[in-house]
Amino acid sequence: DGDDVVLLVRVNETLRLLPFVALSVTDENGVSAGPGFRGINLFGGGASSSGTMQFGGATTIGSRLERPTVTPGRWALEAELSYRSRRNELFDFDEQDTTFTGKAGWNRSSRLQVGGRVEFAWLDTGGSAMALSPDGHDRLPAAGAFLSYNSLDSMSNPRRGWFAEIDVGRQFGDASSWTLTLDGRRFQPLDVRSTLSFAALGVWQSGTVDRDIPAYRQFAVGGGNSVRGWELGSRVGKNQAIGTLEYSYAFLPVRPFSVFGMNLYGGLEAAAFGDIGLAWTEQ
Repeated sequence: DGDDVVLLVRVNETLRLLPFVALSVTDENGVSAGPGFRGINLFGGGASSSGTMQFGGATTIGSRLERPTVTPGRWALEAELSYRSRRNELFDFDEQDTTFTGKAGWNRSSRLQVGGRVEFAWLDTGGSAMALSPDGHDRLPAAGAFLSYNSLDSMSNPRRGWFAEIDVGRQFGDASSWTLTLDGRRFQPLDVRSTLSFAALGVWQSGTVDRDIPAYRQFAVGGGNSVRGWELGSRVGKNQAIGTLEYSYAFLPVRPFSVFGMNLYGGLEAAAFGDIGLAWTEQ
């Protein structure tokens, strides 16, 4: 318009509630699936909401509220409530647990965040000797603080950047222990389709198993989510350390597409990896 450039932007909000199929696969309980929904702009305030129901290897019902932000000087908030009923195959007992988790993080910058978390867990072991309480119902409140650095280019499909977090927590109630968690990851692109990534995780718990720490809160190394190639429970202990080096190649990079008016995204990639890890209780 004359010497000025006028840019018109039209924004159309998608569905208030987006239905989806919730799916989870674990080495211990197999496949669980069911309906879910997600709201991306709760009450017009930029918060997201979700709810899921899954059945199969485990029965899980959960709801989640989240107001994410990377704006410096603002708070990112999360709250989650879940119920789960399953067979704990690793420690051989029937488990029912209800957990509420709340988390708040203040953005010191767009990459650096500091905050705290609280958790209230009620776990029914069916009278199993796994419980710390005499009636088999463990009450496990916890609180903690964290400091994290995040320069990843994507949370769902990262190809470049760093992630590092230190978390210190204290468990109360029927349990009594401190937890220190160190988590670090690096993603380095080699070319437009190849990425080399490294991840390291360490978790240490104070106290004695079956007195300060429930036996079922030990770590089990092995299976698809830790040291792949080992069976689940190949190593069990109150502490764990895991490292992973992985090379991935994207045959079809992740991209959006539309099917019958629905906006979807997908891609195809292959990976070669090496894992190392252990779980231990005694030094």
